[in-house]
Amino acid sequence: MKPKKKKNKHAGRFIGEVETRWLSDHRRMLLIKTIHYRDPRGVLWTAKKGLIFDGGSKPKVLWSIAGSPFTGPGRRAYVLHDAYYQGQDRPRVEVDFMMWEASISDGMSKRQAHREHFIVRRFGGATWRSRKKKNK
Repeated sequence: MKPKKKKNKHAGRFIGEVETRWLSDHRRMLLIKTIHYRDPRGVLWTAKKGLIFDGGSKPKVLWSIAGSPFTGPGRRAYVLHDAYYQGQDRPRVEVDFMMWEASISDGMSKRQAHREHFIVRRFGGATWRSRKKKNK
């Protein structure tokens, strides 16, 4: 008899898949279909069709060291993270925590998710502030 797999208390659930198209500037992407993530507390997070994003909630200077937000496990989490960094209708600390949980839900190891969370908490503030000015 197989032992029961322990349920991850940080696991939420994605609703939909990320479908994108690169834009002609080769730096940004267009979200073709809306994607949702329901976190473990039942909060629904949404990135809407038509979102134009660039992975910028993770500082580009760190991509060569820590990896691109467009590849590997956690990329769905980064789409949502970018959406909320643009809209800023929830506090940054909640948005960053959602990214951590969503990354784990998307198959990223906890260790890597901790590293990604540290990066956005430590270095994402400048992006948050610059986008806050644009939203005023």
